[in-house]
Amino acid sequence: MPKAALVEPLLTEPLALITRDRTDRGIEVDPMVELDSLETIAILVGEGLGVSLVPCWRGLERFAPRLHVSQPLPAEYDRRRCLIYPNKNRNDPLWSAFRGLVSDCAAILGADRHRDVG
Repeated sequence: MPKAALVEPLLTEPLALITRDRTDRGIEVDPMVELDSLETIAILVGEGLGVSLVPCWRGLERFAPRLHVSQPLPAEYDRRRCLIYPNKNRNDPLWSAFRGLVSDCAAILGADRHRDVG
């Protein structure tokens, strides 16, 4: 990370392994594509086109009949979300207000995720 930028951790998201069924364990993974849509990933895995690590999100259970969804992985695998911003602006009132708003939103999201998972 360049010295001109600051990183402020906001929240973490637990990850789960999704596979077509429980027998997909031990597969050697050779990543071919990167997808951003969690729904698309779940559909492709349900069709037998690979395995994936995904965040535990509320919509995942609707794909459960076609997938095996593991329990959330240990905390060391959590995905971390951060705010990155210019160091020179760190004391600017607008940036301070923005960081406060984003931090408050992250705290609310983090509390919701911990209630939903487990």
